[in-house]
Amino acid sequence: MSAQGVGAGWVRLAAIKGLPEIRPGDDLVAMLTAAIQAGNHPVAAGDVVVVTQKIVSKSEGALVALDSVTPSARAGEWARAWNKDPRVIELVLRESVRLVRMERGVIISETRHGLICANAGVDTSNVEPGWAALLPILMARHSGCVKACAKRSACPSVW
Repeated sequence: MSAQGVGAGWVRLAAIKGLPEIRPGDDLVAMLTAAIQAGNHPVAAGDVVVVTQKIVSKSEGALVALDSVTPSARAGEWARAWNKDPRVIELVLRESVRLVRMERGVIISETRHGLICANAGVDTSNVEPGWAALLPILMARHSGCVKACAKRSACPSVW
């Protein structure tokens, strides 16, 4: 992934290929390290490695079966008004410490992590049907995960 040959002001992106579907309990450091080492783009000093919150959430098991969620009256009302799944809305309300705005079918809220985002980061895309992914439980720990991966890949100064 080295920017060798790329001039100042340029950004070059390269996907880390070879990662399987991430499941709860998977060792992201080991999986990322193996994928980087097997790829054609080794990580170099100064590179930035980006990992999506979704794979971190999956590996942590920050997933909820929607069948296990009982929507509150508030979630039900909001869901009916905007044609949303009331169970997902209930998760959004549970994951929020403060609602910033609720309008036009979107809830902007503050999460327990201190993030302001749409739907408290609750996401039903790229997960098994009938499940929702929440934001990672231990976000700060996973920035260390990426640095550990880089060190195992023989490149200690990756951001």
